[in-house]
Amino acid sequence: MQEHKDWTLEQWKKVMWSDESRFTLFQIDGRIRLGSEAAEVIHPSCLVPTVQAYGGSAMIWGCLQLV
Repeated sequence: MQEHKDWTLEQWKKVMWSDESRFTLFQIDGRIRLGSEAAEVIHPSCLVPTVQAYGGSAMIWGCLQLV
């Protein structure tokens, strides 16, 4: 970026910034699962509700430019 540090506002207006991200649906990456004995009582505050689904993902793309 050193070569751009002295750019004028008009030069920066000619630049378009873009990015994309993927978001997973109905799943948490890196989830920790714990097992329990059949007779063991699990406190409700320790439970996390889940959705049974095949998951999927959404890809989002966007860009911005100075005007």
